[in-house]
Amino acid sequence: MDISQKLLQQRIRNRIIENLESFSNSTWVNQLGTDEIINMWYDQMGEDESFEFFSEPVFANKEQNSIKKFHNLLESSYKNIPSTWKREELLENKEWLKLVETAKEELNVFIVRGRFSEEQEIT
Repeated sequence: MDISQKLLQQRIRNRIIENLESFSNSTWVNQLGTDEIINMWYDQMGEDESFEFFSEPVFANKEQNSIKKFHNLLESSYKNIPSTWKREELLENKEWLKLVETAKEELNVFIVRGRFSEEQEIT
């Protein structure tokens, strides 16, 4: 069954929120590992680096900026993040700590409007 572009955007929006939560909450490292958390982000980004997919009305302007900010930070830092399942190994990793801090900030931007339905288009 095909879904509309808007409904797909709404579902991906929810996954982005979940992924920002996984970066924000250090217990996820112990459950998924850093590699999987990072890969989950890239799963939502797709191949198009232009960010055109993340458009209004599903993604408000501030949310679009949040995606770009977090993505660019991840792009510049992921090679310096160890592959680990132990959050204790990340306590001194400046790149990871900056990602966590930024994920929390950007999650707060998304929480204002919250998650959207995955079955009905917003109006």
